[in-house]
Amino acid sequence: MTLSNAFRVERKVHCFAGKDRTGIAAMLLLKLLGVDDEAVMEDYIITNERRKAANDELLDKVRESGVPEEKVAALRTFIMVREEYLVAAREVMDEEYGSFEGYVEKGLRLDAKCLEQFKENYLE
Repeated sequence: MTLSNAFRVERKVHCFAGKDRTGIAAMLLLKLLGVDDEAVMEDYIITNERRKAANDELLDKVRESGVPEEKVAALRTFIMVREEYLVAAREVMDEEYGSFEGYVEKGLRLDAKCLEQFKENYLE
């Protein structure tokens, strides 16, 4: 499989709070490039800091619209990233494919040549 066939995706990945599709996509890309788990998690968790102003603005608007505080609190939980979300994604990969590498090979169907080309394109 060629890299161009393997990565037919838009240049931008969007999701509501940066923890679902975007967070998982970023984790996959970083891991494919050889970034260690600790650094991947740090990158994921920094989403809370980087989205703080936008999240606070959203919560204020919701609060101002008359939504009960308990629902505002639930929304806050929904829009925050938590370490266990990324851990759960990795656990599913391990359970279904035996390892992250198994997921890459069997789930994503990326072979060694494709991964080598990917790294060559994105690493200095």
